[in-house]
Amino acid sequence: MAVETYHTKFGDVYRLVGGCKDDYSNIVTSRTYRKESGIVRTRPRTVAITAQRPLIKALRVVEAHLDQEVVVTGSMRTCELQAALYRKDPSRYAPPSVGVHCQGLAIDVNTTWRAALSDKQEAEFVKLMKQVGFNQARPDEPWHFSFEVTA
Repeated sequence: MAVETYHTKFGDVYRLVGGCKDDYSNIVTSRTYRKESGIVRTRPRTVAITAQRPLIKALRVVEAHLDQEVVVTGSMRTCELQAALYRKDPSRYAPPSVGVHCQGLAIDVNTTWRAALSDKQEAEFVKLMKQVGFNQARPDEPWHFSFEVTA
């Protein structure tokens, strides 16, 4: 199986074709976010995010514009965990060979945090997520955002 490289404005992203791989060299864990109010300060994240580095860089752009943390409930999953979730509920979870969570290219956003946004903040959040490369492929999963990469 081949690993494909995609160039994004936030750095190179890797995807395995036809299989599952959860040990890419650019997988990082972010335990902080930057709050831009006046002086740039680093604050602890509500939940750490593990993903490919360009996804985290893109999310930081959104957070800087919103001036707050985008609270996530999930990020990278191992191939083993993705396989177990798929076996449990194949209508909800993708198989590991195509799942973007196990490639470090997806996050799940906390729906309670999102519901607390004003209408203006919500519209800005969705607009910013799209601008930096996130997509919501499934309307029935408003929490799920994939970091889109194209050739």
